[in-house]
Amino acid sequence: MTRFVQPVCLWDGNDDLGLIANKTGWINGFAGEERYGTLIGKLQEVQVEILHLETCLTRNPDIYAELLTSYLFCGQSAIALSGSYGGSGLIVFKEGNWFIRGIVAMGSSPYFNFKIDGYTDVAQHQQWIGQYIVRTIPSKRIDNSDSITLAQSYDLNRTQCGDRQIPINFLMYNTREAKDHHWPWHAAIFHLHQGKFGYNCGGSLIDTHTILTAAHCIYTDDGLISTNRIQVHLGRMELNDTTNRVQVHNVTKLIPHPKFVKGSVHDDIALIKLANNIDMTHFVKPICLWDKGSEMEWITKSNGIVAGFGKTERSSVSNHLRETTINVINSMKCIESNPDTYGKVLTSNMFCGKANGSASACNGDSGGALVFEFAGSWFVRGLVSFIPGDSTKSCDISAYTVFTDVAKYRYWIEQYVEPTNPSNVNDQLIDDHPNIQYLSKDECGISPQADRRINDQTAQPWIGLIEIEFSKNSFHIWCQVTLINEWYVVGPAHCYDSRWK
Repeated sequence: MTRFVQPVCLWDGNDDLGLIANKTGWINGFAGEERYGTLIGKLQEVQVEILHLETCLTRNPDIYAELLTSYLFCGQSAIALSGSYGGSGLIVFKEGNWFIRGIVAMGSSPYFNFKIDGYTDVAQHQQWIGQYIVRTIPSKRIDNSDSITLAQSYDLNRTQCGDRQIPINFLMYNTREAKDHHWPWHAAIFHLHQGKFGYNCGGSLIDTHTILTAAHCIYTDDGLISTNRIQVHLGRMELNDTTNRVQVHNVTKLIPHPKFVKGSVHDDIALIKLANNIDMTHFVKPICLWDKGSEMEWITKSNGIVAGFGKTERSSVSNHLRETTINVINSMKCIESNPDTYGKVLTSNMFCGKANGSASACNGDSGGALVFEFAGSWFVRGLVSFIPGDSTKSCDISAYTVFTDVAKYRYWIEQYVEPTNPSNVNDQLIDDHPNIQYLSKDECGISPQADRRINDQTAQPWIGLIEIEFSKNSFHIWCQVTLINEWYVVGPAHCYDSRWK
């Protein structure tokens, strides 16, 4: 690894094209002359405007109506990206680093009025790529570039949120025991019953003294529970954990949503005010309140994470905090699966999700957060509200879990909480996981030329070329590829046609 050869970062954020449409990306390559295909010997740079799908179809319906799929997107540039631009990576600037989002798959003709090109969407292939590479770590260098950035403004006086000790999204199948540090905002809510506090629900720390949970979690058969009969435990990985990392807090105020009615599932959201501020540690930190907008496109068909002490497959409350991956689906699919149950209660303030295989959010997970990661910080979007079935029996893992949509209640919540900042992008990677030794410590996405101008061939150090031997000792440039790891490059599949082995 030198200043001339470095990997670009593999796209690691939301795959919603709406987030990058109308933004600027960059293509580099040893392109041919626009009309005659003569190879230019010096690395060239092209600025690309990423287009909405509708814009692409409108401008060139004859071609793209037949070819475009959810795995492709379009971009417009000043020249046609034909010839040896094929396979080039479309690079965008995000959070101080350079990420590859697309690969030139279909170059436009230089004779078109609009130079619109098709790109394979790298974001749609992250899981496949991840099977073969060791992920790199964004350098997180702050850059003053005016290119695409999804960063938010920071107030240095605010508490940081959404941080955990290892910003790596492990792949999780079914439910499994959560790892230390992974969910430091998870709160265990205990109710006093027959003289003893027992676990009742989950919740999430959202500032230094406020817990977000489901409204039904602060009610008993007699109505709203009194503050002296409820406790909140933070930093707890096991229900019987007696270590000093666990913080036990009394409660001074309970704030159910004003429209919530006991026994209903509508407006199932509440806040719990702690008697004292929490002590910020590796095990206790707030999560960020959702601030991305309330559109379901942000999360539909995406995977979030739920953690909780809910019932296991043995119908007993889990002693160890467990976690599972939840896939969010559109409400119509949820209603079609069980119209008698979901059709009567679902509103626009709720959404549905389901875990893979033999896992599900279950009784006891109520109030727990459905969280998503964006740019290294974690945000709460949903609260476990209910799952169909008898609360005294095992969960129906074939049914969809219904979540209260936090985005729809953001302004109500903000009346009662302190604003926070997404975690500092310069936080260090810390973890005691045994597999941490296999994680690549190589940084990615660093360009020596901060202004992106091509003064020499070092400005985009992730650019590579594939040469093919057409005859003995006679090699010709065939495609361009992009370095994403010390050992791997990414490019379009047609560049690796078996005829050229």
